[in-house]
Amino acid sequence: MVAVVIALGGVVHADDERKSASYTVAGEHGIFVEVTYQTLTGTYHEATRLELHTAKARSSREQPDLETLPQLPLIEKALAIDPDHWLLIGWSSTGGGMETMVAWIVAASGAKLRVTDELYWTSDRAHSGLAIESQMGKLRVGIPELPDDAVHDREDWALRIGNKAIAFPKLKYVTSASKLFAPPLEEARESKARIAWFAATGEKFVASAP
Repeated sequence: MVAVVIALGGVVHADDERKSASYTVAGEHGIFVEVTYQTLTGTYHEATRLELHTAKARSSREQPDLETLPQLPLIEKALAIDPDHWLLIGWSSTGGGMETMVAWIVAASGAKLRVTDELYWTSDRAHSGLAIESQMGKLRVGIPELPDDAVHDREDWALRIGNKAIAFPKLKYVTSASKLFAPPLEEARESKARIAWFAATGEKFVASAP
């Protein structure tokens, strides 16, 4: 069970009245993710700082500015792959009806936590979301197939894993009963789309068999 504790508050910036706000995701196997973001940012939805820590290790990342891509995600889930590896799930948006779902693999290495692989799935808001499930005790994430009907800003849809752009229309999609985790609106979105799966194996995302 993952708990999210939200604590709003912070410093008002005189120029635009933005406020800093924060919440903490209490994940499995003792990981915590402290998410800091700014309110009143119009169409931009992203974290400004992430602090990850366990009892023995920690790390942090900061977003230099609103325009830098990829955006720092608003983490909402922290799932244990094993005692030393976690799958973090979040999202971000630059507006315009588009949203990016994010999955990170995090590994404990001594006193540090390292992000060892990153998956970014950008689609329009109406079709956003990631499927998340455990197959034979192993976690995997899935992206929904591009629908046949017209979609918003089709040219901006993209899948990237690590530093590599993936030709997602050519992936192997299979029928699935999994619902889509699609923040900020839906915890479990019903979807009839077929899914292309990626296993969170070791420290990398690997295309998964159906």
